[in-house]
Amino acid sequence: MTNIKTIAGFIKEKLPDGGMICITGAGASGKTVLARKLADELGRDNSGHFEFDCFYIPDFLRREMKDSCGETITGCHPSSINRELATKTIISIKKCADTETYFPAVENGKATFKISGFYKCKKYNLIDGLASPHAGAELYDMIIFIECAPEVERKRRFQRDIMERKKPAKDVEKIFEIRRKQYKKYILPFKKKACLILKSLENYELEIIQKKYSTSATD
Repeated sequence: MTNIKTIAGFIKEKLPDGGMICITGAGASGKTVLARKLADELGRDNSGHFEFDCFYIPDFLRREMKDSCGETITGCHPSSINRELATKTIISIKKCADTETYFPAVENGKATFKISGFYKCKKYNLIDGLASPHAGAELYDMIIFIECAPEVERKRRFQRDIMERKKPAKDVEKIFEIRRKQYKKYILPFKKKACLILKSLENYELEIIQKKYSTSATD
């Protein structure tokens, strides 16, 4: 992996007073691993890691949303999350407030989000998740975007979903193709707002593609 010290150093240089850092990009690209390593490198007293996946609507309910939305709802789609709750939470962290964390559940056939604990605001707040920009890209002080080649993502997803989760290969392939199309439509545009662009290689290492000192998530 690219030296974490280099990435952490870039964050400190660009955000000397701290801020909100969104880590997004392709599926299976190593976003969560990067966030955890950065939190360690920046120091746990100075940084926190918030996993955005807690705002996802459960899979089977998303499948039922297909008719109303006119398309399959993958994790890339803006409607895959509870956007109102996600935005409220990110704003709360940005205001330096200690904020509830959640886990998705289902009650009476509808998605509900139950409080699972509290996130303590830190100097550097690392918000990781594929759909994290959908809460509002303008709320972040920096976006880190991780690219991943389709064949690399496919290999990783097939390993997890077919080998480990025992899902039918045909179903995994079908949803993968839909997911990549929605990735290009709903996630890839945020790459233009990224201050740091990384590439996830086949051996799980990260390569720095571009640093943008003058770009912010609000540009």
